[in-house]
Amino acid sequence: MRVELMTMAETVREARVVQYGCLDPIEGGELVHKQMRAAHRYQNSLIALERVRRLMYRELRNKYIDLDAVQARYEALANELSGMRQAITAERHQARRRDSADALAERAREVHADLKHARGELKAARAAVRDDPAFKTAVAELDERSHVLAKALRGATECYWGSYLLVEASMDQARKAAIDPSFRRWTGEGRIGVQIQGGMSVQTLFSGEDTRLRIDPVPADAWTSSARSVRRKVSRTLLSIRVGSNGRAPIWARFPLVMHRPIPPNATIKAAVVRLRVIGTAKRWSVSLTYTHEAPSLQQRGGTVALDLGWRKRPDASLRVAYWVDDAGDHGEISMPASVRARLRHADGLRKIQDINFNRAIAGLRRWLAIFPAERLPPWLDAERARLGQWRSHERLARLVWRWKHQRFSGDVRIYDLLERWRRKSRHLNQWEANERDGALAHRREVYRVAASKIARCYGTVVLEDFELSKLKRLPAPEEGPPARPAQRAQLHDGAPAVLRQTIEQAATREGGLIVKLSAMGTTSHCHACGGLCAWDQAVDLCHECEHCGARWDQDHNAALNLLHLFVRQRTDDLDLRALARKSASVPKYKTRQRVSSKDDSA
Repeated sequence: MRVELMTMAETVREARVVQYGCLDPIEGGELVHKQMRAAHRYQNSLIALERVRRLMYRELRNKYIDLDAVQARYEALANELSGMRQAITAERHQARRRDSADALAERAREVHADLKHARGELKAARAAVRDDPAFKTAVAELDERSHVLAKALRGATECYWGSYLLVEASMDQARKAAIDPSFRRWTGEGRIGVQIQGGMSVQTLFSGEDTRLRIDPVPADAWTSSARSVRRKVSRTLLSIRVGSNGRAPIWARFPLVMHRPIPPNATIKAAVVRLRVIGTAKRWSVSLTYTHEAPSLQQRGGTVALDLGWRKRPDASLRVAYWVDDAGDHGEISMPASVRARLRHADGLRKIQDINFNRAIAGLRRWLAIFPAERLPPWLDAERARLGQWRSHERLARLVWRWKHQRFSGDVRIYDLLERWRRKSRHLNQWEANERDGALAHRREVYRVAASKIARCYGTVVLEDFELSKLKRLPAPEEGPPARPAQRAQLHDGAPAVLRQTIEQAATREGGLIVKLSAMGTTSHCHACGGLCAWDQAVDLCHECEHCGARWDQDHNAALNLLHLFVRQRTDDLDLRALARKSASVPKYKTRQRVSSKDDSA
């Protein structure tokens, strides 16, 4: 990979977030958990309010437009399509073939087309009412009432202002989504925070004088010592964050902090968020500091790289997640190590073992309840016996066993000992699985960050494919064909190309590079040498020999070259690259070269 020379330009003000690890709070821990629990209740209250607002909005919209006929036709088609999809799945399951039920699939595709047309009519009818002045006035009144109720909920919550601002910011994002927000289950996780209005200098942060956020000073050699053990020891400090007020005096929560990297001396601290994650049964604390600072704008002297994202298993069990080609002829691939996939598969195996043990524990409990006299059962256990067959939550059974531990009764020795052994084993396996999965994802994230940093520092322009990666994870409808095989879906899940693309975009933006997204249509199936359209089983054969020109290439290498050539064709000397980066993606046009018959063909 070629490293381009860089020139320093004017400084720019940029925002960054740095995250540090913390330990359990040594002061104010009870108040921190109380704030997190209150924030959870406040968020669910706002979710309930938003769901009611959307329901009233739909009822209000139906008063201003007659949707009975269109809505009835849409619902009838939706019900018909749902029934046909169930029939297709049942027929394929009975025939044990993935390509059966062709006649039903053809009819389902016709119904799906009609449903799509009805959905368009319904959408157009709903859009037409939005221009009605009376409807706009009614919606404004509805939003005003919702705003008043939201302010009342804020006044009733026990959250401190820094925490309820975090909840409201997340709700602002949820309101932009088309689907109704879902209620959040309390899992023990949460966050608290403070916003620094006007900003805070690094000197003020370490001075211990601010009443919102403080960090004890760190020795000067905390980041300069060559020994990691020394840096690790001297970078330990104490974080103090405000979680309440006693009159005008602050109430602090204090966390031991490992400040493994410095903050730029010219930075301005804007916000701090302390977050608690529950990994299995263990608690992980961290703090994120958002700051802005003056940074030099790195303008690179050209250099373009095109990346084709994918998920391809390699012979060494690693997973190729991207192939890159630059304008100097260099090329290479980004691979996820086989050890990451092995750890993810191990975590899945641990989860399967837990499911098997859970089913056995439930079956044993049901058999014991069937023969144990009902009059000797305590009321709290008798109330659960009818619903045991529907339980799917390991936590629910663990809570039952924990309650049983403190409310023993005669005749329960054998079954209780069995359930207690299950609870302890499940707790161990759950923690093991969580640590294994968390470590594998952290390893994958670090591999992607290193690769993205190298790309961003070497090239001024990064060309990526413009397509929605989330659509690849969706299971196709039964009439569209059978879903991808489990092995292929596992490769897509493990590779996480969306995470890689986001990491590359963030790194390129941080280094002052340009990001250009072009359509990926046809980049794999067209030969980069002649432009001919090739047809072969891309899922089976990684390499292909072009039937038009005879060139043999790796399909991912070929796709990256096509992206690079497409970018070069669209770029002209008088076209601003930044305008091209903002330009919407265009579909590449290839000329299919007709193959001329020869004597060899006739033979």
